[in-house]
Amino acid sequence: MLFRFFLLFPLFSLGLSCYFCWDYLAQWTGELISLQIWGILLFLLFQLPLMFWAFRQRKREKLSAAQANWSYCLGILHLLPLLLYGSWALQRTDYIYLVLLNNGTEKLENLQLEGCSQNQLPSLAAGDKQAVWIQIETDCHLQLYFNWAGQSKDSLLLVPYTTRGLGERLDISISPSF
Repeated sequence: MLFRFFLLFPLFSLGLSCYFCWDYLAQWTGELISLQIWGILLFLLFQLPLMFWAFRQRKREKLSAAQANWSYCLGILHLLPLLLYGSWALQRTDYIYLVLLNNGTEKLENLQLEGCSQNQLPSLAAGDKQAVWIQIETDCHLQLYFNWAGQSKDSLLLVPYTTRGLGERLDISISPSF
């Protein structure tokens, strides 16, 4: 009975962890260290009582120590990948992944991103794609300035406002008529 419970427990615990982490992220976006501390507190809150329950069950069901320890280890195996993935995902919320696609028939020249960071991009031929990671360090906006071959400078407001923890993926298709 104990062994079967611990095989199902990671799914239940993963669901609880996602629920609490999602709620926490909505309130405190971008605070990686705080989230890791919160994860440790959640671990203590849910796993330590479960560990004591498992050892009490071991005595009650007369399981060997190896069987009880093995089933408990299976129950907490999901924590390491969850914490690693959570840390990786939180770090990605501080970036904007921008994909620019030139749908026009002419070459785009003097591409310049302004706002969150000052990036000068190479020219973009007709039909070409360019992907850029832009780090969000503080409250900012993101605007793209560019020239169509031989014409005056044009601009496009990509993100009116963003801050740490509000990273996103943007697929921007640029054509002469927008």
